[in-house]
Amino acid sequence: MKTRALAVLAVAGLAAIAQAQDTTISYSIVWDNAVIAPGGTNTGKVVAEIKPGIGSTIAWTTSPGKGQPGILKAFASTIFDTLNLLNGQNGTLSWTVPAALNVANLKGDPDGSGGIKGTNSGQVGLPINPTPLTDNPITILNLSWTGNAGWMGDVNFGLKTSSGKMFLDIGTTSPIWVGHNATIRVDGQGGFSVPAPASMALLGLGGLVAARRRR
Repeated sequence: MKTRALAVLAVAGLAAIAQAQDTTISYSIVWDNAVIAPGGTNTGKVVAEIKPGIGSTIAWTTSPGKGQPGILKAFASTIFDTLNLLNGQNGTLSWTVPAALNVANLKGDPDGSGGIKGTNSGQVGLPINPTPLTDNPITILNLSWTGNAGWMGDVNFGLKTSSGKMFLDIGTTSPIWVGHNATIRVDGQGGFSVPAPASMALLGLGGLVAARRRR
């Protein structure tokens, strides 16, 4: 009976790992403000979210240990472009890779269309790096956009990734972190508005009226 119970547990464990193999890194752009004044500056960030969550057991997809189970520990690296989808050229976009994720020192270059090409954001894992970031979601790029004087309209940026990796711990008695390819990548987008000053005044008035009603 004990042997049979152990066999059932082993099969259940393998099934759980198999179900978790479709690991995902979802990318999105988050702006600090939904509305800014003409000529104003909006700051934001590109974030990456790993699923299943940190601490999940999944199957290692890369050689030489392909199929071996490991514990999902942290974001490893990615290469991506930030695309100007709408009116990004009507302002100045600047950006930086967070210091902890600046292993390759490739923050990307202007793509000639108001966006960024070839950002490489990544970190080293254990045991080489004793303090890797384990944030999830994790910020992989800091953004700042300043509109041209007098310009008004909607602004939208999107993302296109060409690689995404996570770290797995496959150690038994001590941590051994290895790179793990994401099998699915979801590219997101994010935008904001630069309305006319009169429209902004109406928005402010609406907020004031709503506040008075709540009182």
